[in-house]
Amino acid sequence: MLDDQENRAVFVSDLLGLRALGSQATLHGRVKNLRYLGYIDLITQVDARRKRVVLTNQAHKRFEMLSDCMERALEVPV
Repeated sequence: MLDDQENRAVFVSDLLGLRALGSQATLHGRVKNLRYLGYIDLITQVDARRKRVVLTNQAHKRFEMLSDCMERALEVPV
């Protein structure tokens, strides 16, 4: 699941409100692209206008791979 630091659910509307990352249209396009690529799923709530953002297994694997790459990059050669 994609939760914030207080373990609250993150909704598409929360992401669209992050103005520092881009316009609402830009962020909406990125959410659509991440869904198309299989990195997130959007789960419809009781109120169909609210959709919860959930990371897929593919996204978790990608984060794990990136973490491993960063650890290797920080290793000091002997």
